[in-house]
Amino acid sequence: MLASYFDISIDELVDYQPQMSREELRKTYLRLSDAFAESGWDAVYPECREIVHKYYSCFPLLLQMGILYINHMELITDSTKRERLTEECGQLFLRVENACEEPDLVKQARCMRAFLFLMSGKPEEVIDLLEGETVPTDGSAELLAGAYQQRGQPDQARAVLQSRIYASLVAVLGAGCQLLGLYMGDNEKLDGWMKEFQEFIHAFALEQLHPAAVLNIYLQAAYLYQQCGETDQALDYLEAYVQTACEEGFDDPKLKGDGLFDHLEGYLDTFVLGSSAPRNASLIRRSIRDAVLQNPAFTALESSERFRRLKHRLELLAESSR
Repeated sequence: MLASYFDISIDELVDYQPQMSREELRKTYLRLSDAFAESGWDAVYPECREIVHKYYSCFPLLLQMGILYINHMELITDSTKRERLTEECGQLFLRVENACEEPDLVKQARCMRAFLFLMSGKPEEVIDLLEGETVPTDGSAELLAGAYQQRGQPDQARAVLQSRIYASLVAVLGAGCQLLGLYMGDNEKLDGWMKEFQEFIHAFALEQLHPAAVLNIYLQAAYLYQQCGETDQALDYLEAYVQTACEEGFDDPKLKGDGLFDHLEGYLDTFVLGSSAPRNASLIRRSIRDAVLQNPAFTALESSERFRRLKHRLELLAESSR
């Protein structure tokens, strides 16, 4: 009765906001994509508008419709229509940014809006949108670097991309350390993963670039092999651990770049402590020693001459004040 009186639908009366499931969204996107290819832009676009209107509060749908438009914009030959569609895509992404409460969707929408700005030759807008991110991710680093390039600032572009790569390298070792633990007892997989991680470490000289991350993965490998009764391999990785620690020395334990990563200063300064370590150098050296010598998993190795040599080197490292 009330719906008829006010000339609105029951759905509108109760503020019903239809949502589309992930599976429905996937099917809809693919169906529309095929329709664009078969029937052309003008035949399919009106249906797209109807879907957007109906599901205007379904933020995953709005994001994907904007992406659908971008991926098929080449079908539009009229430049004015393309400009209008670019604006429409921007409004869809902005709607997701402003109204959605899912951080991942908001980040994707912001990244897509930056892509539109870059595509339109508006680097200033890209920089305004993305510059505040500590480490641009999910494609935004490339967009921000592209904007700096368009503005004739290659050093800023290098800094953004180097920061992105640096953070990704450290993240790989962090995830790798955890992943190895899931293969305890599967020596074939352990061998395979550690072979790849060692090549990865050497390829980017991570022993010097971020020794702490390298120490963690070597220690984890040594522990896992020892738990499996593979003493020789455990000692191999303990030797790699000790060698990395002794070569680094940790006299001045700071995060730093190298000959390739020569634009990291700005990124490292975003941390509360900057490039400084969270602990004193002597404490770091002692913890490196204790992680091995106070670990019950390695007690059985004390009769090994190789282990005794490693123990001696760790003691010297912990006592050094160089």
